[in-house]
Amino acid sequence: MPRILAFLPLLLALLPIACRSIPIPDLPPDLLCNVAERALIEEHPQRALVYLEHALQGARQTEAYRKNRALQAEIYLNLARAHRALGHPKKAEAALRHAHELSPENRTILFELGVLLYEGVEDYPAARAIFDRLVALDPYDAQALYYRGRIAFNQKDPHQALADFDSAIRLGHRDYQTYYWRAQVQHYLGRLRLAEEDYFRAIALNPTASPPLEGMIALLVQLDDLESAIRYQRHLLRLSLISRYRQLGLSVLYLMNGDLFLGITRFLFWWGL
Repeated sequence: MPRILAFLPLLLALLPIACRSIPIPDLPPDLLCNVAERALIEEHPQRALVYLEHALQGARQTEAYRKNRALQAEIYLNLARAHRALGHPKKAEAALRHAHELSPENRTILFELGVLLYEGVEDYPAARAIFDRLVALDPYDAQALYYRGRIAFNQKDPHQALADFDSAIRLGHRDYQTYYWRAQVQHYLGRLRLAEEDYFRAIALNPTASPPLEGMIALLVQLDDLESAIRYQRHLLRLSLISRYRQLGLSVLYLMNGDLFLGITRFLFWWGL
């Protein structure tokens, strides 16, 4: 037993090296792609990437699979998802463009390319062109309308953004993010009461999401409703008591409301964090 313990440090040192080697299942490319999809669902993107690279290599080497453009497109689509999960947006974009070339009618590929260009690459004109195309193909695509609205707002086109969010909500896309973004547009346009209603809807749907709470607080300060702003700021602070920024925000709101004792107390608490 002591002799085994003597080798324990060496075994522990070799463990990370052994774990780096990912065994590849002996499967045809289509089944290996399915295994990779499961790895992505289970949040193992590095493992999925290894499987997909081998699946793509196998698809290129076999005549029957080489002619299967749909399978190759599926492999590239999942490669893009793995790269994006690993924080490689440019590699994800290249994989999605390969997938789109192989299967230009695949709406899922086009949609994910648009989302990546917007969120990962921040190429707003290219992303908007894709969502314009998706909406032209299907005017009832609520997801495409939602993303086009977000991009339009980023491009300082609030009226188009508002029209897209209105359409998405009418079509059933009623999650907290859609109401939050519509509130942002209404706020930007100076429609403060309409913005307040949408911030309230967003908070009701997800009380722990910070952006709608922060938007509501800024709006209430603008409306000079400091008591309500303090109430929301206290709720926001409960989500993260150690947030210096939120502690300072509560201190400022108390001082704006004329409550010097609580304002100074919160400021000192902020100073001590």
